[in-house]
Amino acid sequence: MDKLKEELERKRKLKESLAPSSEADGGGKKKKVYMSKGQMKQMAQGLAVNTSSDAGAEGGPANSSPQKEAEGKQAEAAKKRWIPAAEVVSRLRDLKQPIRLFAESDDARIERLRQAELTRPDDEHG
Repeated sequence: MDKLKEELERKRKLKESLAPSSEADGGGKKKKVYMSKGQMKQMAQGLAVNTSSDAGAEGGPANSSPQKEAEGKQAEAAKKRWIPAAEVVSRLRDLKQPIRLFAESDDARIERLRQAELTRPDDEHG
């Protein structure tokens, strides 16, 4: 019986020495990462810029520089602003959304319109 206990103890120590980090993380599970909405938007924009640069460049994301990414973000911001205010208002009314929320900027209102159009159910299209 003592040999069995010794063998079990030896295996336990071997297991602990091989993977101490997996037990510290909770049994090998991935550690949860909590992000704010702003961080998620930045991450999504970064992914969108990287995918568009991948399609246009043969070299992939290694060829993209921070300056090119900044230019891409400026171009994206310029595209958002081209919608006239009257059209934004009418489209928000069609979606039964408030025309303007308290202290909401024009850019934020356009972004909210885009999100509302993306998240509306398919049966409301049209």
